[in-house]
Amino acid sequence: MKAKTVLLTFNFTFFTFLSFVFAQLDAYDLSTYKVPDVQFHRLIMGVNLNQINNLSGKDENNQFISDRTSINGNLAFDYFGFIVNRKWQNSYSLNTFNSVSYSDDQSSVLEGNFFGWNNRFRLSNTVRKYNDGEKFFEWSNQLSVTLQGDQVIGLSNDNKRFQKFIQLISPLRAGVGRIENVSFAQQALFILRKLKEQGKITKDLSHEEITAFADAIARIRSRRVFDFRLRRIFELEQLDQFLTESGIITEKDIGYFAHLNDQWIYGASILRESGYRFNFSVIPSIFYESNNFNAFSDNNTTLFSLLIGFEYDGAHPINQDWQRSFNAGAYAGFSKGMISDVTTSFDKDFSEPRVVAGMEYGLGYFPNTRSRLTLGVGTSINVSLSSTNNAFTEVLGLDGNVFQTFFRLDYTYFLLPRLRVNASSQFSYFNLFSDEFITPNNLYTFSTIQYLQYPYCQDFFCGNIYNVEKGFRQSFSLSINYELF
Repeated sequence: MKAKTVLLTFNFTFFTFLSFVFAQLDAYDLSTYKVPDVQFHRLIMGVNLNQINNLSGKDENNQFISDRTSINGNLAFDYFGFIVNRKWQNSYSLNTFNSVSYSDDQSSVLEGNFFGWNNRFRLSNTVRKYNDGEKFFEWSNQLSVTLQGDQVIGLSNDNKRFQKFIQLISPLRAGVGRIENVSFAQQALFILRKLKEQGKITKDLSHEEITAFADAIARIRSRRVFDFRLRRIFELEQLDQFLTESGIITEKDIGYFAHLNDQWIYGASILRESGYRFNFSVIPSIFYESNNFNAFSDNNTTLFSLLIGFEYDGAHPINQDWQRSFNAGAYAGFSKGMISDVTTSFDKDFSEPRVVAGMEYGLGYFPNTRSRLTLGVGTSINVSLSSTNNAFTEVLGLDGNVFQTFFRLDYTYFLLPRLRVNASSQFSYFNLFSDEFITPNNLYTFSTIQYLQYPYCQDFFCGNIYNVEKGFRQSFSLSINYELF
């Protein structure tokens, strides 16, 4: 009887202690974390396969004006890095994208098979300077260069096209607020929770100790060792040294090192943020496009745009598993330029005053180091203040107000520490409110429309929104990505 009493007392004490210990970790608020002075770099190579269905508009025979099913394969390299301290936030990225595609087009305007290739290069950087606490000034640049070609083999035509696009956007912003990268604190919690579950940590951890461990992780991540084996040895040695010297770990065995290694290598690429920014923005940009059709037709577009508006960006860790984000913007401005066709001597000025507004909401789920799920929804409205959407007016423009909305779901699972599978599905819809929504002669290409819809065309399908009244697009993408370093 005495033995049973002792056993019950021990079990009650042990599980009460465990619940108290885990409560300390569960109570840690990610939104309070402030990343120390660190720098971070990552290079990922991705191979993916996409399937896209696009249906939009109907003609007098009740046939879809655009009815295309496409399959494409892509090879991409993504480099991302940032440098952070209390006075500066500097981020930069480099992306190369190469793809080949096949489409079956049953549109009323064009019927046949479509073969294409696309090579794209993107470079961006943002420098944000903080003064007087959370007041900041920001300058960023986004340069995109694209070369692409396609060939349409139909029942009555065999067309070839070569295109090149150059786009430079250089926003200037001034505002208040700061968004912190709390990914290092998230990984610290993953590691500590796992070690506690396995009984490797028995002491109560304070908020300050958890934060100190997160800072140590941030500094370890900022050290670059290109050789993967040497890098992993260095990182685990540094982690073990901190956990031992701080007294978090007192006894070590093979299980401790196994779980530490597992949580470390699979939790490295989580991106979570906390905070907000509200700013006034001035966004100048320039766009150039050249199209060559069958070596007989050559047309060019040169546009300059200026937008002025207000923006809000916010991110908040709901808890240690869930994350939400919200951003919104409203702008007014204009685009001016020239559209010309060398072959037909078509040469006209373009002018479009406009107002654009949009918002997006995101929800992320991060249950463990191996998997994550994100959901995004958004909407935008682009109001054109011109009424010249055809080739017969003296000055070209766009006539019609465009409403767009989208829903996107992304899932990531790590097969190996550096190898991940990504699945993404998106549905988008647009509606053009205009009495005369058909644009004669297809004056504006996909890239031109995307530029004129900035900044709310990246998550939508903008290719033919001024050629048809309504459109729906569904896409599914499956990719395998490998982290080079």
